[in-house]
Amino acid sequence: MSAETLPRIFDLFAQEERSLNRSQGGLGIGLTVVRSMVEQHGGSVDAKSDGLGTGSEFTVVLPRVKNPKEPALQPMLKPAVVPCRILIVDDNVDSGVLLRMLLEMSDYAVEVALDGPSALDTFARRGPPIVVCDIGLPVMNGYEVARRLRRDCAAGLASAVDRAHRL
Repeated sequence: MSAETLPRIFDLFAQEERSLNRSQGGLGIGLTVVRSMVEQHGGSVDAKSDGLGTGSEFTVVLPRVKNPKEPALQPMLKPAVVPCRILIVDDNVDSGVLLRMLLEMSDYAVEVALDGPSALDTFARRGPPIVVCDIGLPVMNGYEVARRLRRDCAAGLASAVDRAHRL
């Protein structure tokens, strides 16, 4: 991590590289979430790096639990969810799999596409009503995927309305 990035690494949307065609990276919210969660538990988090290409070290310090024999939290009741299909478009395999697992635990039917063309193909075959799309994708960025999905949806709707008028 560069010396310029280090002081703001926990800031919302902070990233080393910001190009749309990056194949690695994310939105720049992960470390902000980490800091928030650690601070909510009375702790602190720190980052160190000797510069680009040398790796980074993150240290989380949490207070010791004073009374470990307190009863565990009661499990939350699972809210009633109307199952629907979701398409996740993310070239980061780990992120896509993690989000898929989380959504499947809430009874959603989830598919993951690793690039724009695969997403368009999956959408054309199954048409999930919800698409969660990364912006920084290889081959075709997320903005282009969204434009094409909107165009295809509009064309499909116009075709369905035309068929209904002919009945």
